[in-house]
Amino acid sequence: TWGYDASTGGRFPPETRWPKVLKRALGADYEVIAEGLNGRTTVWPDPVEGEYKSGKSYLTACLESHHPVDLGVIMLGTNDSMPRNWMTGKDHFIADCEELIDSYTSLATKPTVFLNTAPPASDNNQFTISGTTIEKEVNPLIKEVAAKKMCAVVDVWAALDGDVSKLGGSDGVHPGASCSKLIGEAVAKAIMMPMIPTGAAGMGGSAGSATAGTGAMAGSSATAGTGAMAGSGANA
Repeated sequence: TWGYDASTGGRFPPETRWPKVLKRALGADYEVIAEGLNGRTTVWPDPVEGEYKSGKSYLTACLESHHPVDLGVIMLGTNDSMPRNWMTGKDHFIADCEELIDSYTSLATKPTVFLNTAPPASDNNQFTISGTTIEKEVNPLIKEVAAKKMCAVVDVWAALDGDVSKLGGSDGVHPGASCSKLIGEAVAKAIMMPMIPTGAAGMGGSAGSATAGTGAMAGSSATAGTGAMAGSGANA
């Protein structure tokens, strides 16, 4: 994830961000590549911030640049909950998530894909992110997509007990240092013991590269994040 520090307006140091926590938890057999961007959405361009905030627009080139990727962690949905995004994107959110997953699974390495639920958020924040939309609409759809596509779920929401105060940040949206640690550890646990929403155990990713983030990848070459590409669209 990008690692926005709400108390300073800057970024947490890399070692504090959850992809680095993930790397430490997984150990030497994994390389975790963080690919987070503050404000990233799933596939549609933000009408205010522009096309470059779309996870889809960035993902293809990102995956090619980090080839080979064995495992991907996608953490998106927080920024999609903004009314300006959700009003136009809600009806095709499932199809959009499936498209992102297919970008991974169509690769020759057939990466294992993990979907993170979005963390809780306040309904009263300067970004117009809707905690209610995340809880009632975004996260249930993420779980629906995971079941349909047979992807393992990392229930970040549940790891934080759906409690906004456990974000540890000052703006009701962005995770603080303690929350980043919780997220990284939750993702690591899921990678080591993946569970498909139907109840069948998924296969663990091979050591390699992972991407994490708003779209994270994890594995021999892993990217983590909103991604473990950590971040492709994560809210941090």
